[in-house]
Amino acid sequence: MSIGVAIGSFVKQHRLGKTYATGTGFVIRTPEGESVLAPDVAFIRKERLPEEEPPKGFSRVVPDLVVEVVSPDDSYNKVRAKVREWLAGGVQIVWVVDLERRVVEVWQPPDTLAQVLTETDTLHGDPVLTGLELTVREVFE
Repeated sequence: MSIGVAIGSFVKQHRLGKTYATGTGFVIRTPEGESVLAPDVAFIRKERLPEEEPPKGFSRVVPDLVVEVVSPDDSYNKVRAKVREWLAGGVQIVWVVDLERRVVEVWQPPDTLAQVLTETDTLHGDPVLTGLELTVREVFE
């Protein structure tokens, strides 16, 4: 919850776009086909949001940033498959929050694990949320 609050507050304060919570579905198109995914947290930059009223149903605008929190019943393979699908669909950054290991994985296209951050590290929002900085410890508080 704290990572979603931090992202949402930063986005609102700087008027950067819109933050979405768990349960929001996004249509993702990849070479393998089309599916609907629902992240734990998502962010879309304001310049990418439709000016008219959003259509009913699932969003067809792919998020810029996605946060996935690993559930106790999630397998490593299941989470990685979802990360790969997000990235193939156009998401710029995926943060995987692993509560058990107390780490945050930072993934960027083309399916590259950029970093594994521990509690003493700082999570940066660049290039999507420039200026956002959170210690990984804060994520788990």
